[in-house]
Amino acid sequence: MKKLLLCLAVVSVAFSAQAAVQQMRVMAVGIDRRADRAEELAMNYAKMRAVYLTARKLPVDQVGAKVERFTAADYKEIVRGLKVNNIKRLGERTYADVTVSILDSALRRKLGMPEQSYLDGGDEQTRMRGVLVMPVYVKSSRPYLWEKDNQLRTPLRDESLRQSQGAVLAPAGDLDDLRLVDYANVLTVTGKELEPMFKRYGVEEVVIAIYTPAATGAQPVEESILLRRLTPSRTMTERVQIPKTSAAMTEEASLKQAAMLIGNAVTQIASTTAIDDQARLAKALQIPIDFAYANPRELARMQNTLRAQREVLLVKLPAISLGEIDGIAYVEGDPKKLSEKLKKAGIFVTDSGSGWKLSLR
Repeated sequence: MKKLLLCLAVVSVAFSAQAAVQQMRVMAVGIDRRADRAEELAMNYAKMRAVYLTARKLPVDQVGAKVERFTAADYKEIVRGLKVNNIKRLGERTYADVTVSILDSALRRKLGMPEQSYLDGGDEQTRMRGVLVMPVYVKSSRPYLWEKDNQLRTPLRDESLRQSQGAVLAPAGDLDDLRLVDYANVLTVTGKELEPMFKRYGVEEVVIAIYTPAATGAQPVEESILLRRLTPSRTMTERVQIPKTSAAMTEEASLKQAAMLIGNAVTQIASTTAIDDQARLAKALQIPIDFAYANPRELARMQNTLRAQREVLLVKLPAISLGEIDGIAYVEGDPKKLSEKLKKAGIFVTDSGSGWKLSLR
């Protein structure tokens, strides 16, 4: 049986070397008489090529030789997920355009390098953006959101928490949320209409993940997940393709697979800082912030209020201790106006000349 792999082109998505998750876009060809085998070959090559190109950017001697020694188990740890942007079958050739997500810490560990994470605060241009994800499970042509029939909620909540280490939040689904969105408008609601949720949860983006299982049948089936990415000012739509799976796969297994892919996608969204955002951060005024609080609820209120202000691009919290957190607010605009807004929101602002102390009492 004829088998062959070809690399067509590679496009690197701009990420910091210290980012928690990096993306590499690879176009490859798998050649085999069997379509499923050709697709598998292309996916395997995409993973290996993406890992090599990412490793090559790191300060490592003999990186090629080290990557060649990686085992299947190593790739399983390093590659967080695959997003198939486009796939086409022509004759015996399967052309695949794939975005490979690579876990930076795992790659560094396998290369014998010291691990660096966004949690270390080592790179001022790397951050985890606050993201809220709402899963929608479409069954029998009806979307489920808050209802108990939405079997995607629990696995996605757990998967998002695991992959993003807390950067991706799940909504409470209480009366405050229900007033804004339910099954009737979740497919059409805008970011502007959900503005109270942005403020309540202190997030920069709301992602509505819509999963519609394919109809059952004897042949392998193709499924996809629609992501509606909302901010108060714009709406974007993306599609995550699910690899072909057997129609015999159980509903539970399908839900777990969908949750893993959605969790990977929203973690990528949370860990991405766009180039234009980086430029704005570089120009922003950096104000040292000291949060003084008596309990976690007070801290959350101050953080969410600060992040919700138009002048604040980013709140970075590198130092945490009992009852006190020191951080940095990246401010674009007049800091005096920001201070007045915080005071009107019930937060005491003490300007020491070298930074601000925020408290509720």
